[in-house]
Amino acid sequence: MENYKIVWKREIFGEIEIFANSANEAKQNLNCMDNKQLISSSKLWTHDHKTEIKNIDTRYGSFDEKTWLEIG
Repeated sequence: MENYKIVWKREIFGEIEIFANSANEAKQNLNCMDNKQLISSSKLWTHDHKTEIKNIDTRYGSFDEKTWLEIG
């Protein structure tokens, strides 16, 4: 077995309830959340698109997804 460091990208969507005095305050509260807070506080959805691999670091070097699959 080997270690592979993979840089990936996936689009996710979520729904969150924020209690605030106004829409503006709710938006400000949302924008103040870091990714971890936002994800842990939300109901998440994904779509059927596959996860996109940007880069793979291996003991043989760094590759894009196409090259990695060709030599894999």
